[in-house]
Amino acid sequence: MSYIYGEARNQFTITSLDEQIGQDNPVRLIDLLVNLLFTEEIGETCLKGTNKTGRPAYHPRHMMKLFVYGYMNRIASSRRLEMEAQRNIELMWLINSVRPDFKTIADFRKDHQDTITNMTIKFNRMLRDKGLIAGELMALDGTKIKANAGAKELKSEKLTESIQEIEAAIQRYFVLLQQNDLKDDLDDLDANTMNTVELIEKKIKELQEKQAQLKDYQKVAASTTRGKVNPTDPESRFMKGQHESFAGYNVQVIVDSLFKLIAASQVTQSSNDLNEMIPALENLKETMDIEPTILLADNGYENIAALQTLELEGKTNALVMPKEESNEEENYKKSSFKYDEKKDCYYCPKGHELKRKGGIQKRKERWAQVYQCKKSTCAKCANKAKCNKSKEGRTITRYTDEKWVEEYHNKVKNSTNKALLKRRKAIVEHVFGTLKCWMGKIPLLLRGKRKVQTEINIYTTAYNLKRLIKLFGINGVISRLMANLEVNWDSFTNLPNINAAFPICFVWLRNISVYRTLSI
Repeated sequence: MSYIYGEARNQFTITSLDEQIGQDNPVRLIDLLVNLLFTEEIGETCLKGTNKTGRPAYHPRHMMKLFVYGYMNRIASSRRLEMEAQRNIELMWLINSVRPDFKTIADFRKDHQDTITNMTIKFNRMLRDKGLIAGELMALDGTKIKANAGAKELKSEKLTESIQEIEAAIQRYFVLLQQNDLKDDLDDLDANTMNTVELIEKKIKELQEKQAQLKDYQKVAASTTRGKVNPTDPESRFMKGQHESFAGYNVQVIVDSLFKLIAASQVTQSSNDLNEMIPALENLKETMDIEPTILLADNGYENIAALQTLELEGKTNALVMPKEESNEEENYKKSSFKYDEKKDCYYCPKGHELKRKGGIQKRKERWAQVYQCKKSTCAKCANKAKCNKSKEGRTITRYTDEKWVEEYHNKVKNSTNKALLKRRKAIVEHVFGTLKCWMGKIPLLLRGKRKVQTEINIYTTAYNLKRLIKLFGINGVISRLMANLEVNWDSFTNLPNINAAFPICFVWLRNISVYRTLSI
């Protein structure tokens, strides 16, 4: 039986790295886009200094290409990226065979957050300008992502005790230091005494730093509703997941309905989505200068005050899915009671009257009036068990803007808006499924809200790029992004060793239809 043995390992061949990369390979698109989007203004945030001595830094373009390629291929770890840069032919072509170590890779991602954020915004704006993000019908949703933090939390009371213990230890070391100073005055030549003084001073400094850190933790714990802080990532918050609770972040994403591309993302510390609609829209306006005509969201965003604010502004029609009441027949819900506007009272399913009780009360950002049935009437009712367990009689709370809420719910339930809301899941839900699949068991590698935002920005850029390639192919993406675009080819020569590889890239561009649209 015959087999395919391939070529001999010691066979000599003459070939270039570029010949081993197909013309439809995604790395060519990554290379082209990063070179186009990376400007001198962005590069200034990555400057290591102007000193010509010492080893030069890696070019920020190379680092950006490295991260986009890595996250597109589910390689986020700096150690794995270091390994891929040494053995992956695609990555060698993309970053000109430079081989940064894992520490350099990790530090760039950690320290140059503005550079990564600006590149993400520029890429998304390019998609907007080329008509790939329309900004008309968009969907908003949030997901909780586990932080790179341990399960242990510190209580505010425990932090106070630890701070007091450290303070007592510092005072004891100060007493020892004073005693050694006195001894030092008696014998200036005692080397052991001087060594002891240095050790005590070093210990005091360590304790003071530890105390300052615990005080910072205490401030964070005091600002939370639970009065606890995670020492691994103090900026993370306690989140309740579907199967477990964990320290994490709430990631808000707005997706455009045209090609299901991510228009904006924002990392928050909120445990739910109730107050996140307006901040998400403000972030979209700030980064993309887009105010969507229609915004779709699930019932977690049903914040009446926020919806009323958006209606008054008249720019975005926010459609939030109404909350479904349970179908338990044994309980009477609020919808079972009828409101009489003329008499300003409620009637229960048995026809008993619920009259106003007290004055108008403020509840969070809204005002409400309480209506209550008579105690004696409620106690004699045969359906009391289905209605309530209160000894004082059933109560109903009616907000002063209840009529507006009813009109809004009726508007949401009309056939046109119901059809739009049915599209919401198809627009935004698969985005989270894809990103979480890429993230794996350890979703985030960075700690702190701002650094996590940086990592999410890389993920959204990689997602949008991979989505475009899936929809249009490499040539299709280039023809759309490069159409009618004036390219300053001189900017490409700023990258070391790019001149040798660029003519091949130019021939590749020339061979597709987009060549006619380039202004050279």
